[in-house]
Amino acid sequence: MNLNNQKRGAFSGFDAESLFGLVADSVGLVILVWERLEDTIRLSKQWLVLTGGSAESTLTTSENFNSFVHPEDRSRLAAVILRHLRRDNEFGNVEFRVQSIAGDWKWMSARGKVLQRDAIGNAVSLMAMLTDISEYKLSKQILEENEERNRSIFNNTMDGIFLTTAAGAILAANPAACKITGYSEDELKDLDCNDLFDVHDPRLAQLLDSRSWRGLANGEAALIRKDRRLIDVELSSTVFTDSGGMQKISMIMRDITERKVAERTLFRLAKMYSARSQCNRAIIMSQSRDALFKAVCRIAVDCCNFSLAWIALVNPDTSKVYAGAASGPERSFLGKAGFATIDPALPEGRGPIGTAIREARQYVCNDYSMDPSMEPWKRDWADHGFKSCAVFPIMKEDRAIGALCLYAPEKNYFDPQLVVLLEEMVADISFGLMNLQRGEALQTSETRFRTLWETTTDAILALDSDSIIQYANPAVLAVFGHQSDDLIGKSIEILQPERLRASHRNGMRRYLDSGERRLNWRATMATGLHREGQEFPIELSFSDVRFNNKREFIACIRDRSESKRNEDLITGQNRILRMITGGSDLDETLTAINRLIEDQTPDALCSILILNDAGTQFETGAAGSLPEGYLRIACAQSNARNLGARGAAVHLKIPVISTDIASDPLWIDCRGQALEHGLRACFSWPIFGRLGQVLGVFAIYHRKPGEPTELELRLIQVTTDLAGLAIDSRRSEERIRYLAHYDELTGLPNRTMFSQVLSQVLVRAGRSSNQVGILFMDLDRFKNINDTLGHESGDRMLQEVAKRIRGAVSDVDTVARLGGDEFVVLIENFNEPSALVNLAKKLIDQLAVPMVIEGRDFHQTVSIGISSYPTDGSNAQTLIKNADMAMYRAKESGRNNYRFYSAQMGAGSLERMTLESELRRAIEQNEFILHYQPKANIESGKIVGVEALVRWQHPEKGLLSPLKFISLAEETGQIVAIGQWVLQSACRQLRAWQDDGLPQIRIAVNLSARQFAHDDLLSDIAVALRQSGLSPDMLELEITESMVMDNAGKAIRILNELKAMGVRISMDDFGTGYSSLANLKRFPLDSVKVDRSFIRDIPEEANDAAITHAIIAMAHALKLTVIAEGVETEDQLAFLREHGCDEIQGYYFSRPLSARTFQHFFEQHHSAAHNLLQRTGL
Repeated sequence: MNLNNQKRGAFSGFDAESLFGLVADSVGLVILVWERLEDTIRLSKQWLVLTGGSAESTLTTSENFNSFVHPEDRSRLAAVILRHLRRDNEFGNVEFRVQSIAGDWKWMSARGKVLQRDAIGNAVSLMAMLTDISEYKLSKQILEENEERNRSIFNNTMDGIFLTTAAGAILAANPAACKITGYSEDELKDLDCNDLFDVHDPRLAQLLDSRSWRGLANGEAALIRKDRRLIDVELSSTVFTDSGGMQKISMIMRDITERKVAERTLFRLAKMYSARSQCNRAIIMSQSRDALFKAVCRIAVDCCNFSLAWIALVNPDTSKVYAGAASGPERSFLGKAGFATIDPALPEGRGPIGTAIREARQYVCNDYSMDPSMEPWKRDWADHGFKSCAVFPIMKEDRAIGALCLYAPEKNYFDPQLVVLLEEMVADISFGLMNLQRGEALQTSETRFRTLWETTTDAILALDSDSIIQYANPAVLAVFGHQSDDLIGKSIEILQPERLRASHRNGMRRYLDSGERRLNWRATMATGLHREGQEFPIELSFSDVRFNNKREFIACIRDRSESKRNEDLITGQNRILRMITGGSDLDETLTAINRLIEDQTPDALCSILILNDAGTQFETGAAGSLPEGYLRIACAQSNARNLGARGAAVHLKIPVISTDIASDPLWIDCRGQALEHGLRACFSWPIFGRLGQVLGVFAIYHRKPGEPTELELRLIQVTTDLAGLAIDSRRSEERIRYLAHYDELTGLPNRTMFSQVLSQVLVRAGRSSNQVGILFMDLDRFKNINDTLGHESGDRMLQEVAKRIRGAVSDVDTVARLGGDEFVVLIENFNEPSALVNLAKKLIDQLAVPMVIEGRDFHQTVSIGISSYPTDGSNAQTLIKNADMAMYRAKESGRNNYRFYSAQMGAGSLERMTLESELRRAIEQNEFILHYQPKANIESGKIVGVEALVRWQHPEKGLLSPLKFISLAEETGQIVAIGQWVLQSACRQLRAWQDDGLPQIRIAVNLSARQFAHDDLLSDIAVALRQSGLSPDMLELEITESMVMDNAGKAIRILNELKAMGVRISMDDFGTGYSSLANLKRFPLDSVKVDRSFIRDIPEEANDAAITHAIIAMAHALKLTVIAEGVETEDQLAFLREHGCDEIQGYYFSRPLSARTFQHFFEQHHSAAHNLLQRTGL
């Protein structure tokens, strides 16, 4: 009797009266089971109801079934199935259309699982449940068509409909919604959406996240009815703006509880069928009772998700029960449960196990709390989460020798259908035990060998001493392309490349001559020869055996083509990723991507074309294998939709497959060029950027018509991801580099670039004794333009001002925009101050000419401050500061004029000396205190860290801000002592908070430039950590770009030593310095802080918004956390969250607090954070 075939048949099919069919028909589901190897699809009777077909249509093939599917849905459905055949075991909510016999189309939603895989992981059996969602689709369509029909549908549809505010308050609900929730409409209007849904359901979080980003969401969630009963609903939620400009949310829901129960029942039964099939294989394969028991327990847990499965055996001498085998996450239950006997005189003998074994009948307990016999185990069951169990006796000659015990974490888990299947499975196990115990080991062994021989994917050959093939299993067809019968009687050399045959013959001769009899040789990197003539990698093992007193050699051969291809692909991917992160040239990177794919698919000609900035034309990215003439024509053309698959892929933003260019209408305007160069098929995929924009197109060309192979489809996804990452990376770096040095609005150099240019000019001037002039310009009353006409008009005026200033100066002079309405002109060499006066007057006159903005004339005046080198300063900072001071004197003098800097403007040296003396005393008398400003996670609102900020408690002037004394402390070197005190105090305070029970947060301490360069920095930090007892990973040191760029090599060494200590490093005031992306990647940073100067005017200031967005994208590309400082408004917070910022710090969340106030703030924060998140929509 062939058990394997018998049980496989029981598992593989069903008919109208099967459990599957009955359950499916009762809830209106179509059940589909696909046996891939036989390409057989079986459908339940509901398919006939749906399509109107004949009974014969319930047994079909994949090709026939595909003919029912709408042409627009086939590729998407095929892609999902292909993906799950390879690796995933489940898929759900795949929607597609099928056509009935009458010709109408019905919408279906599919959910399914892989039921069985072969030895190498390929799916061989798949089950899916198809639900007719046509009515649901129609409901949504009608709802969107017009208001009159919406009202009718709203009141009469069976789907629940809600209308809510953006915050979730319910504005309206239809009768179906009331029926689903159990509330009246008035009761619902007093509720919030949060009151209706289970906030612990992870599906709800995914829906909210999807709606937050895309404005719509579809999926499932758990709803809490008025009677507090949880039900499953299917949701479609859309954000829209009503006629009054208010954002609202519409939700359509359907009670799918019955369907979910049916699905769970069907999946549970399907898994049970799988378990039964696997148990049957275990019965055949197991060589001992213990091995069989272990396999049964493991299969029960793996397939059916039991918390515990174990075999209870009985000692016939003592009547005590012991575990013969066990599996499951709750196996520890067996060590403490008191089920030690089947004696009915004891309470432990009257439970499920004792009763089932003693009375030789199954015992099912679907709710332990209601079963009095469970009293001895109730506490243990509660500890392990058991809710129900079933015990099935294992029989031997009409006597129970033990039992299979199954424990589930759900009540009512064991329904009648499941119990029937379990009884049949245990009967199979009992039968298998009888075979084992009757000594039929030989027959079992032969069956096992035959199954292995016939079903393994490895080619197995039996050879004689002359290497002549005596036997060959069926797998040689898949591996070598030969029928097994065709190989018998031929030498194994037919499967070897000619260059290797002599080596094989010599090796065999040496072995036979040696007289050895224990050959067991293996080669993991051998080469085989396919019947078609191509070579491919194989793994080979060779053994010397005796069979029926005859010497034979067994060769087991595995095709390594796929694994070798995967290894090469992974190696190539890693190499390309290193090229991207290492800053390699984009053309080199894209060429490497093409080469990676072409090496995997030798007949393919790959190209990557990049769209220009306007998105109107292609530029060559990499296409070395394409004919040069064709490539030149392709890049000269626009990316119009009718210019082949590449143009269509860009416009439609979807893959476009042209299997035959000669007949494909997409190629109507460029077919001649393609055919002229021998190109007959093209598969084009759009390349998307990080923000979803199309960056270009990847295409595979072939010189013969045809469909893309499965391998090509798999490789294309890898290729487009890598290409998108490479293109995005280069554009982000170029963008950051530009924004770091130029003003986006005017195109002029920004403050950073100007400071660098001025410093270089001063060096040259010092060598040649030239004079250098600075004209600092500020537009008078420019704020009135912004307030009157808006920022767009103000921006146009700034652009016009920049144009006029450039026109007024010579080509060798430098013009920059420092920010806002401040401009500066650098005169590299002048002879007399009159030259600066003449230029100042010229600028005033140029700007006095009326400007036409929004159709109106505006007269703009300007105030100019002038400083010069070497008279007014020897460095860039001083010259700019003095010119700025002179500009303010010009404004004070009535505006629309200029002033030269004079020494009297900077008189304040006495005040400086006094402050320096008081600062020295403050260090000695410990007059400093720390305030603490929290940092919050932008998504959760939770406090994740705090920055220590120093204040001076002056005995006469009160509490002084760092702005009053830090710069002076830097100049005098006193900042080192202050920094040591801040570091030690901050570490002690955080440890004190930890001792008081506050959760783990990090504390950030700013390092000054002098402190970072001090020789004792590392020892100071080590001492502060050791004395406070603070863990190093709780300390975060904030540095600035200028600190590390002066001597990058030394800075990297110091930072690496700090990282080795476990301390975190953050780049403060990021974006204001001059570090390049290439340099920044060398520093061992954990996070960057976007400088408050960029945050202050977002989102209104486009330049600042663009820089902030670029910094966030760049930092995330380097795996760095992004912190925004100076966040003060809700608009700033919304912008930062939209663009992926991780943490915020600023007055919007909290001002700096004293240690005691911060601790109280932290303890009260959880409820406050919740309210904040609700208010901001986080």
